[in-house]
Amino acid sequence: MITVLLADDHSIVREGLRRVLEDSSGIKVIAEAPDGETAFDLAIKKQPDVAVIDISMPGMDGLEVV
Repeated sequence: MITVLLADDHSIVREGLRRVLEDSSGIKVIAEAPDGETAFDLAIKKQPDVAVIDISMPGMDGLEVV
């Protein structure tokens, strides 16, 4: 099972990505973040295999998170 963290400041984008990813077998979204700070904290706490991170978010942007 591949675990995924989604980070985007638009909830509709996160919802759409979650649906697409979870329709694929072997992928589970374990965390979602609306901003960079939350994404960073969740990445450390949850240790996902993959993080899909929006580059342009308020506060800490995606590049800073990575």
